[in-house]
Amino acid sequence: VVWKSAGFSMVILLTGLQSVPNELIEAAKKRLLSAPDKALRDVRREHIEAIIKAVDLLSRRILERAEREKDNEILKLEVARLCLNSSFMERRIQGIRDLNLIIRHNRIYGGRFTGKFLVEWMQGHGVFDVLFDHKKTHLQLVQRSDEILKLLLSEDLLDEGLLQQFWSLTKTDLRLEVYKIISDCSMSFR
Repeated sequence: VVWKSAGFSMVILLTGLQSVPNELIEAAKKRLLSAPDKALRDVRREHIEAIIKAVDLLSRRILERAEREKDNEILKLEVARLCLNSSFMERRIQGIRDLNLIIRHNRIYGGRFTGKFLVEWMQGHGVFDVLFDHKKTHLQLVQRSDEILKLLLSEDLLDEGLLQQFWSLTKTDLRLEVYKIISDCSMSFR
């Protein structure tokens, strides 16, 4: 008699176990992405990577590999955006480094996203405004934006508005950096 209901109990137990990680994963992502700027100031890169790795490990229990890897890459993009929008320069530099790493990885290894997706994601999340607006950017961010310009050029997505926004930096003390990036990217021009 006990064994008759064991199958049903096992299904309920397994369903419960599978729903816990999903809630835990979403909570971890939300906590990381909504952390106040000051709280992230002293968090080392290794700690953020450990959180992303923990989310990935939990995701292994409930998601297929392709979906898990895509979610993990989106989380990395979101963390890069969070860092780019920080008021602390060290975090902002980490954000552009992470973004460049994602772009480079995508280009070399054929990552999860198309170049078009990455450009649209950056537009939708205000990345170009942070990097190419002279009131929001910084020398060290502009110096590291060459991968983004190469992506725009290789995907033929450097529209007039983005070009004007980038070129407007030549009217500031960042002009030499802009010229250097254009020179470095000149092989990507069509």
